[in-house]
Amino acid sequence: MSKVITRKRYIIVRNGTYIMCGLARQYYFKPIDDIGDIQIKTYSSEEKAIAGFERSWHRKIGDEYQVVEVEEVIKVKDDLYSGGEPIAVSNGNN
Repeated sequence: MSKVITRKRYIIVRNGTYIMCGLARQYYFKPIDDIGDIQIKTYSSEEKAIAGFERSWHRKIGDEYQVVEVEEVIKVKDDLYSGGEPIAVSNGNN
């Protein structure tokens, strides 16, 4: 049986049509309709989203930039899930 993990996350949206994307401090805004398989920057709380964005971008959350609550869904493949604890998978670094 596979496992589905859902959790509340927060993202930064610009002008209601662009989502903050990227990894490792190389962030940029991409149109919502053009996200595809791009990594979206998420935060675990609204407070962390505001603090992280304002500190990094030197802009304030307000009219142009908003924090939006989203639901993240992760589906664990059947072959990685034994019904109890997920089976450990090496990422090559351990």
